[in-house]
Amino acid sequence: MQQYDSFFEYERVLGREVVAAFLGAQRLSIDGKRVLDIGCGEGGILAGLAERYRFHGFGLDYDEEMVRRAKAIPNCTIAHGDVYSYTFSGTYDFILIRDVLEHCGDPEALLHKAATLLSLKGCIYATYTPFVSPFGGHQHNGSGFFSNVPYIQMLPEAVFLKLICPIGNLYKQGAGLLKDFRQIRKTWLTTGQVTQAAGKAGLAVAVARGWFVRPDHRYKFGLMPVPFPPGFPVHSLTDLACTSIEVLLRRFDDA
Repeated sequence: MQQYDSFFEYERVLGREVVAAFLGAQRLSIDGKRVLDIGCGEGGILAGLAERYRFHGFGLDYDEEMVRRAKAIPNCTIAHGDVYSYTFSGTYDFILIRDVLEHCGDPEALLHKAATLLSLKGCIYATYTPFVSPFGGHQHNGSGFFSNVPYIQMLPEAVFLKLICPIGNLYKQGAGLLKDFRQIRKTWLTTGQVTQAAGKAGLAVAVARGWFVRPDHRYKFGLMPVPFPPGFPVHSLTDLACTSIEVLLRRFDDA
């Protein structure tokens, strides 16, 4: 496992290498754009993107402690607040919802809110880990032998939590991590759920890409990314085989 001085530094690498690579593959540029990161944490993703692009960024997170640890990022502001009650200034051309949907409790409400903040020709980049995927319970954030066992999240909650013994990691201590595990189980996110929620928000899935080994794992575990092969479907049945799904959402009339 690769080591980082902070969660910010890890996320900064992902922004610079993973998110920027997705934008490049889709021939998208955020130069001169207004960018919003919902669930930005310490702002690392925006910091990494700022090494590749020149944009006006805003990050929002409900976790006050993570926002407090945020570092200065060129042309970006990081704020503490609730996405549903925060007063935003206008709309955004590119919205990031990265690894948030499985934690939020109500993906439909979150995507609906994001759609109201999206500019007419803008797009939303979202990533998520389906609950039934090998590590969909995020057990790798626990500790001990069982934190490395796939599909263990399918056990009853009390058994699962006992086995993975959460003690905290780079960005959360034990109590917060325990709450997170429970919220992920409560959400029980599926690709079908995301697609349906997007549709209700007036959004179409313009791009969907699944990963057997997600790109993040190159920078966290030293593993080579393995995408779904061309033509391999991305839906609730294939949730069982993936470690992550990336989607690009646009308004129906722009997809």
